[in-house]
Order: sequence, then structure tokens, then C-alpha cells
Amino acid sequence: MPTLEHNGLVDMFRENPALAPHLVELLFRMDLPPYATVTVVETALDQLVPVEFRADLVLELRDEHGALVFAIVLEVQRDKDARKKYAWPVYVGVVRAQKGQSEGKATFPPFAQQIFDRGMHEGELRGELKGMLAGKRDALLRLLARAGISLAEDDRARIEACMDTDTLDRWVENVLGAKTSRDVFA
Repeated sequence: MPTLEHNGLVDMFRENPALAPHLVELLFRMDLPPYATVTVVETALDQLVPVEFRADLVLELRDEHGALVFAIVLEVQRDKDARKKYAWPVYVGVVRAQKGQSEGKATFPPFAQQIFDRGMHEGELRGELKGMLAGKRDALLRLLARAGISLAEDDRARIEACMDTDTLDRWVENVLGAKTSRDVFA
């Protein structure tokens, strides 16, 4: 079931469809064909076979004569879903078939799955960094306690707010031989 966050993202593009091609160009460094309008269209990507693929949002970019020049299928991905790499080609094929467009028109970037994978990888890296920072902060606080070095609230807040692994490593190393928290943060 879609969440409020999911629906908010879809509604953001539904209310301002011109944002989608702008982000495609900006984030993916992709040159889109010239277009005059962006239109939200039906999102059901049905097939003759009783399997339904429903995109979150489908947008059409049209030139000044109303001819379709590009289509964007928006799928909000908040979690890793291995099945999406099989759904993306279906989205592309069905949109092309519904719009009667050949290869090269109403297309998706061929790296749609790479974009998804890259986003997931970046999220995993951020999670790893977050975990590494938490571990280093915890180790520093434990070492300080074992060394009998008391911390003021400001010092503790400084450690908790630190987002730099090198700084945390330096502080951990400084605990050896330190007499006060001032020695650790030197």
C-alpha cells in the first residue's frame, strides 16, 4: 500500500509535471528532445495477458504540434526491490506499444535499471557511513569512559554531531595518553 511519502512524491510530479524532464536532464545529464508540453497520462500499463503493471505516474512530452517526443514513467523507489529490474523493460515496451512509437521515440534512457541500482548503492553507502560513524562514536565514548576522562555535555554533543571519520579516528588515537577531554580534542 502506498505511503503518504510515496503519494506525496507522485503528487509533486502530477501537480508540476514539468519538474520530471527538468530532473531527468539535471540528475542524469541527459539531453531530451525539444518539447513544448508535459502531460500526465493514464498510468495503467495493462497487457492482453492478465498481468497488470501500474506505474506511479506516466508523463508525455509533446512538441509545439502536439506530437509525442518523449515519455517518462515515474516509479518511486523507497526500498530495494529486485523485481523492478524485470518490470522496467515491461514499462518501456508497453508505453512504446500504447503510444505507437518506434525505437528512438517515447523512449526511456537505456540505463533505467542502472539509475535504480545506483540510487540503491548510494543509499547503501550512506547507510554504511552512518553505521561506521556510529561505531566510531561508540568506541570513542567507551575509550573515554575506560580512561576515566569525564565529558561535559558540550563535549558529548560534539562527538555525537561529528560526521567526519578522520576526525573521530584522530580523537580515538588521542585518548591514549590523554588526561582530559581537552587533550582528546586537541
